[in-house]
Amino acid sequence: MPRLGLHNRAALGAGLVTLLLFNLAILILPEAWSEIVRENAFDIVMNADQRLFGAVPRNTSARVVVVDIDRRSLEAIGRWPWSREKMADLAEAIAAARPAVVAFGVLFSEPDDSSPAALARRLATMTDHTDLLDLAKSLPDGDRRMATALASSHAVLGFVLDPERPGSVKATPILARGPLPLRSLWRGAGALGPPDALANRADGLGALSLPANADGVIRRVPLLLGAGDSLLPGLALETVRVQRRASGYTVQANPSRINFADVTFPLPSDALLRLFPVAADRHAERTLSAVDLLQESGVKTLLADATVIVGGSAPELGGLRKTANDPLTPDAQIQADAVIQLLAGRAPTALDSSAVVALSVIDGVGLAMLVAGAQLAPLAGAAVLSLVLALLWAGAASLLMLADRLLDPLTPSVAAVATGEISPKSDQRFAIPYGERGPRSPLVVMIDAHCANGASPMLKIAEKSFDRSFSCCFVLLQQDPEVSLQLQREIFVPEIRAMFEEIRQNLEATASYASFAERHNIQSAATLTVTDAEVAASIAQRLEDRIRGKTVVEIGGGWGLLSLYMGAVARRVYCIEANPMWSMIFTQLLLEIKPKNVSFVFGAADEFVGCIKADIAVICTHSDVSGMKLVGRQLANEIIDVYGEMIDADPEAFDPIARKLRSLT
Repeated sequence: MPRLGLHNRAALGAGLVTLLLFNLAILILPEAWSEIVRENAFDIVMNADQRLFGAVPRNTSARVVVVDIDRRSLEAIGRWPWSREKMADLAEAIAAARPAVVAFGVLFSEPDDSSPAALARRLATMTDHTDLLDLAKSLPDGDRRMATALASSHAVLGFVLDPERPGSVKATPILARGPLPLRSLWRGAGALGPPDALANRADGLGALSLPANADGVIRRVPLLLGAGDSLLPGLALETVRVQRRASGYTVQANPSRINFADVTFPLPSDALLRLFPVAADRHAERTLSAVDLLQESGVKTLLADATVIVGGSAPELGGLRKTANDPLTPDAQIQADAVIQLLAGRAPTALDSSAVVALSVIDGVGLAMLVAGAQLAPLAGAAVLSLVLALLWAGAASLLMLADRLLDPLTPSVAAVATGEISPKSDQRFAIPYGERGPRSPLVVMIDAHCANGASPMLKIAEKSFDRSFSCCFVLLQQDPEVSLQLQREIFVPEIRAMFEEIRQNLEATASYASFAERHNIQSAATLTVTDAEVAASIAQRLEDRIRGKTVVEIGGGWGLLSLYMGAVARRVYCIEANPMWSMIFTQLLLEIKPKNVSFVFGAADEFVGCIKADIAVICTHSDVSGMKLVGRQLANEIIDVYGEMIDADPEAFDPIARKLRSLT
């Protein structure tokens, strides 16, 4: 293998520095930054899991229905907040349908104060008329009706964490077998729940509070959380417990699990369940409007033996949350997603020692790309990069599907792309010091001999023609363009046509050229589309506003006439031409009139990926356009296919040969 030159050694060092920076970033950057990248990567992998392997969390025998207090319900029944009596109407309608369990994702934090019975009790307290208390017992009472509805069904009510005030709610029994494996449990100072009149009639209490990631997205629900010294369940977990008719929970370590009834579920160290992103259409399929339930008795059959979650999508309820797939997801739908996932037994968990795993994957992928960049050609290196990234993402998706483990493939992908971009290219013309170059190629030897022995007088005539016509053309270009173009028409064009024919006859059909074309994967023919200054000037004028002040690379530049004209407008121009037949007749022109901001590079364009960075890649040919565009995307941010744009604008204005040639390439 050839020794690495100075360019390659610097690039290799830059790649290693890039890997080091990625390692340092994981270790020292704020956790919130790493969390955002990691969680977004998990979102992509989990979405892929749903699409590629099926919506696994949907595969459960239990039906889940969300009773939605939506905008239509508020318009029909009344503005929010609803009185306790209206909520009792809804609870009674649900209880009449005989669901397996009903969980209320609405907080009842205070006793009823608006029903006639509540008003009578308040008046008795204010006036010391105790007889009003007896009257209250005979009046409509929202809390009493709500408690009766709860008692007639298997109901779960919600509470929220209080970050400041201590306090707790009725706790479901939780038995710990050994030390609790909860190193980073989500906690609050206390909990705020429903009044005892309601809490005592419910079968369970679960947390409504939902933790957000650093980017404000809800991706997890609590299975367990702390309120002061109490360990309490989340609403989804409590709903599944009541649905299974279990009396409590058992928490075990090694492995960390929570058990109840016939359910055994993995328990992460933070006791948070990572949710699969769920599309809005799946939410709509399982949703029933509260107004339909209250006004249409026929829909109640949909709730029979179902797991029912009551919540609201109307903004007035304040229950809209940002999730991975929807910035306005009702919290009842989030809890329903968690219930479905619990029933399906899916508990995606990041790999243990995730930071160590991340560093290992980043270093492995990055080093692989450094080696590939040093040993392979640019296109082969790009293919290896694509394969590595595909395997990395496929591995992450498979790991989730097979083991419910989450691996971040995004950060290693960024590291691979960065190191692959910086790593040394395999173009050995840049890697081998000049003094170590091998012998001249047979083609160069043949051209030298061809010109030295006088076998091609037409080439010598053409060189003189170049000297005369091009020099005059560029000297007069700024002074009198019309004179310049006239010189081109009268002097240059006839001789150049004859010269083209000479080239085709003497070089294009030779074994040397065929060997060169095969060696460099050249697919173009010796056909020029910009053959005179008039054409070049008109194209440069057409592109003037788009290339002014920018760095331009022309791919398939022929002898570079268009590049010379673009150089009068662009900040920098690189002209790449793979066919050496044009370079042999253009040398004299380059020596005499090439401006400093225009560079001519001979070789296949993909050999310069990573060496040339341009704003715009210009393609002004009909030969191998698709291949040139492919390489152009690696050299520049924008591609201008000059003739392609012209043909698209007016196909009939171009001769059929040109259109046919483009269709073939």
